[in-house]
Amino acid sequence: MTQTAPERRVADKPSARETAEACLQRIRDRAEATHAVLTPTPDLALADADWVDEARRRGEPLPLDGFPIVLKDNIDVAGVRSTCGAKFFADRVAERDATVVARLRAAGALVLGKAQTTEFMFSLAAHPMYPSCVNPWDRSRIAGASSSGSACAVADDQVPGALGTDTGGSVRIPAAFCGVTGLRPTFGAVSTHGVFPLARSLDVVGPIARSAREVGRLFDAMVGYDPEDSRSVRVPPAGGQRPLRDLRIGVPSDFFYDDCDPEIAAAVEHAIATIEGQGHRLVPIALPGAHEAHAGFTQLIRAEALSQHRERLESRPEDFGPTVRERLELGRELSGADVAELVERLHRWRRDLAVLFTEQADVVLTPTTQCVPPLLEDATLGRLPDVTRLTYPWSFGHLPALSVPCGFTGAGLPVGLQIAGPRHSDRLLIALAEGYQDQTDFHTRRPPPGGRPAPEDDHAWN
Repeated sequence: MTQTAPERRVADKPSARETAEACLQRIRDRAEATHAVLTPTPDLALADADWVDEARRRGEPLPLDGFPIVLKDNIDVAGVRSTCGAKFFADRVAERDATVVARLRAAGALVLGKAQTTEFMFSLAAHPMYPSCVNPWDRSRIAGASSSGSACAVADDQVPGALGTDTGGSVRIPAAFCGVTGLRPTFGAVSTHGVFPLARSLDVVGPIARSAREVGRLFDAMVGYDPEDSRSVRVPPAGGQRPLRDLRIGVPSDFFYDDCDPEIAAAVEHAIATIEGQGHRLVPIALPGAHEAHAGFTQLIRAEALSQHRERLESRPEDFGPTVRERLELGRELSGADVAELVERLHRWRRDLAVLFTEQADVVLTPTTQCVPPLLEDATLGRLPDVTRLTYPWSFGHLPALSVPCGFTGAGLPVGLQIAGPRHSDRLLIALAEGYQDQTDFHTRRPPPGGRPAPEDDHAWN
């Protein structure tokens, strides 16, 4: 139906329908190049866009006002298939919206599709029956961990925002590898009801966008207690955050730089110096428990994933991809006593981090990853420790952590700075990242049209 000019535009901005149509066309145009979006949802997006436009015409714009997003394919949308990247769920259709989806749609977000995820969110690679999502900066490389499609779609300008899930780093790692911003919220702050789990005691849902400011908009619409989620917690009001000045910036001397690529370390160190120059204090810290936390997370996720898939593994093992099947089998090596000890280790680590953030630092800055994105053919179980090593400890502590672009390697691949803080410091992390992005432009840079960066003579943060 042809729209009149007043219907198309309110206050000289494109209508929500026009915005949705443009993004849907971009998703179609880029489908074969990136494989970021598995299932577009044009009918849903356009129907919601018309509702958003009607709210504008009434002079009652919604908080997200037609903000287009895609959702990782384990986050349910009523009437839309939700595959979790698995052969088992190739035809699974959700009966209702996940709580977080209902909240975002009520705030005026437009759901344009379901983004690619790796098999059951438990691998670096797609199941063989699905196409592999590629990194828009170099299509011979992976886009990240299981929220790869979400981060790729944002980096490739298919949508301005996305949702992922982060168990051990699957929002932060794709954000770092794709040069965008991604938040792992405080555990329990955002409902996971209607989200297919990997490990219930570790899973969170987090926003991905180009800038921290856009991440904050999505987070504000997502956050909140949900009685249908057994892990849900009540979040302190936003007004209780401490002022963004004279923060104690913790800089670890161990673990996070032990095996870090020198170019990544240099970019992160430059970012830390920039943040220090904004009026904050650097505080050297030690995290001797990080090694134990990493090891504990590695074992606990195996046990919890096996609990989700034990029956499928016993009845139809051939329907798993080889990497996921191998990783699930590792969960059989843990006894009930082992799992009880891992839970105790988790609580000790949470206590140690609480002391750290009370007595020594307000936030901690580290690299998000210690390596550049692996090549597609190298996305195996053996590469998993390289990719996830620096994100696991914060996940094991149930803490918020955010990845923000902070530079590029000489080969033109993005580098991520990880900002972690105490429980419910999500908005503080976002605000600190906003301040950093006000002085830098890494988050505004786009991948090369051909998906193959040309090596640069100097480091991109200069």
